[in-house]
Amino acid sequence: GVGLRFHLGTLAFGGFVMGCFKVLATMMAFLSRQTKDDTSLQGAVGVVICSCCACCTLFIERVLKMVNDLVYADVALQGTSYLEAAENVVHVAASNPVTYVLIKGSATTVRVLGVAVIGGVGTLLSYHILCSTDLQLKLGTIFQDTTSVLKTSSILGTTFTAAIVCFYVAIAFMMVFYQTTYTLMYCMLSGETKRDAW
Repeated sequence: GVGLRFHLGTLAFGGFVMGCFKVLATMMAFLSRQTKDDTSLQGAVGVVICSCCACCTLFIERVLKMVNDLVYADVALQGTSYLEAAENVVHVAASNPVTYVLIKGSATTVRVLGVAVIGGVGTLLSYHILCSTDLQLKLGTIFQDTTSVLKTSSILGTTFTAAIVCFYVAIAFMMVFYQTTYTLMYCMLSGETKRDAW
């Protein structure tokens, strides 16, 4: 609601900036590869210039990708523009690099482990339910004709489908966890940075 109403241009600008740097880095890498076979002095200079430009744009794109989630959090919290929010995020991350890296790394680890555990447990649970004859008999007393359907259905196909659903649910849940943790960390570090400035 509020993000679309007041910050739609900021959202679009952020996507545009990320896209431009990605296209620019790809173009520079392509030009570098095209001039690599040229053995003349001009070809060597062209390779060096294109490689340096590709590295610089790739570095800027990676920094923007690293802080992009927090840029939108800063826009929502402080009502700033995309570029001002990016500057704020980089300043906060640069003033607290150890805390920033530790929290980002631990949140990423928890996110990956959470997806693996939630998806894996959901898949194993669905396989166990489909293979268990005791559960099939109990379901047969509650629902009519479930035993015959479970015996004729493909257990592996159903388990594979359940695995896909479980992993998508786990990814969605852990993305919310990750973004919340990341935003809370930014709020904490942003508050410390402002107190230190006073």
